[in-house]
Amino acid sequence: MATRRRSVPAIALWAAAWLALSACGSKDAPAPGPVDTPPPAIASVDGHLDPTPYRAEIQAAEALLYATDAPSNDDWKNLSRALLELHNAIVFHDSSAAARETSRRLFFFSAEVDAESSPKHLEEERASVRDRWEKIRTEQFAQADWFRTATR
Repeated sequence: MATRRRSVPAIALWAAAWLALSACGSKDAPAPGPVDTPPPAIASVDGHLDPTPYRAEIQAAEALLYATDAPSNDDWKNLSRALLELHNAIVFHDSSAAARETSRRLFFFSAEVDAESSPKHLEEERASVRDRWEKIRTEQFAQADWFRTATR
């Protein structure tokens, strides 16, 4: 009986090993999935991100920042969303250190804009947000002739 107890675990171990080995070589076994690779690091322009790949996202945010009408609550939500979309575009396009820093700043800036939702936003508040945007834009992006400026 002692030999039988030892042989049952040995047979079970042998069967498990055989099944594992045969599954590895099986033609019906699913192929391993693709490995997610990070986006390439894009060369910077004088230490700044090239804004060209993000033109649509930047222009969407600037259309709200430089609008002539007084901002509504929806405008603030849309601006926050536009900044977040710019953040996402950078994250999925460029893995450089400059891109990571820019996307980090945009992520927090988007959250700040979203947190500012109050029943009444004054033009002075938008000017303050615009100034913060222009600081990020100047520090993080290379200059582009299509950037908007305030007509204060």
